[in-house]
Amino acid sequence: MPAKPIKKLPDTVRSYTKYDWERLLDGQIWPLTEGSDFNIKPKHFQILAHKTAKKMGKRVSFLKDKEKTNVYYLQARAATKPVSKKK
Repeated sequence: MPAKPIKKLPDTVRSYTKYDWERLLDGQIWPLTEGSDFNIKPKHFQILAHKTAKKMGKRVSFLKDKEKTNVYYLQARAATKPVSKKK
C-alpha cells in the first residue's frame, strides 16, 4: 500500500530547529551560556548562527566573555551588502 499524505505534522514530530533563531537574531545582544543555552561546541554554534543569519539576510557577531569562561554574546545585524550565496 503506498504512503498517503497527511494535513498536519503530529505533535510528536521533533523539529530540527533546536534554537529560536527569530528571537536570537532579532538584533538584541544575547548573553548565552554554554551548557544551558546551547549544548554544542561554541565554534559549532557560531557556525550555525552564521549560516542561519545568512539565510535571513543578516550577519552576526559571536564574542566570548573575557571574564566568564562559558559565556558568549550573540548579536545579529542587517547585512550591509547582499549576502552572497555559495554554489
